[in-house]
Amino acid sequence: MAAVLVTLSENDWERDAMTTEVEPEPIWRQRWDTCDNCGTSTVVVNEEGLKDPEEWDSFPGCMVCGGSLTMGNADEITTDEEWRLRLAELQKKLAPPDDDIKRIDIKEFRELGFLQEVNRMFLHPLGLALEVTVEEDGSEHLGGVWDYREDPEGMIFGDAMLDPEKQLNVDRERARHIPARLKMFDAIVQPAPSMKP
Repeated sequence: MAAVLVTLSENDWERDAMTTEVEPEPIWRQRWDTCDNCGTSTVVVNEEGLKDPEEWDSFPGCMVCGGSLTMGNADEITTDEEWRLRLAELQKKLAPPDDDIKRIDIKEFRELGFLQEVNRMFLHPLGLALEVTVEEDGSEHLGGVWDYREDPEGMIFGDAMLDPEKQLNVDRERARHIPARLKMFDAIVQPAPSMKP
């Protein structure tokens, strides 16, 4: 990379008295190409910083669907921090759009008995268990799924671990949806599609 001349001054009256050559920091440039078919953005990075962006190497097509790419504008990135910020911007652009899906708070999911009953009625007989993790700050989130399918009896709760009030709460919630589901499916549980030819 070409060096640049930098003038160093010992004082205002001796300006230009000393010169030295210093190597500039690497200049990275990026260009965002967009798929004409699915809209996925592909970043093309060039380390030289001086080359015409139109001459940069490009991907032959979209890495998602193989569609053709439309060349975007190029801009400079001069620091690692700026590079991380640009990547964060890309992730935000590519994130799925906000939806109207309502989600229950995981703590509420546990406290109202849904976790207990999902495990007791469905997962435990299969030897599986869904877990909720409680963090030090009190926040809760779904963890992994325990796997004891090799045990003949599956999984069971200890007597002291089952809360009859939680069971009753879930039974009430289930009963509230039964009429509409019977009308829709003629059953409470949605039937799976028939596998018969």
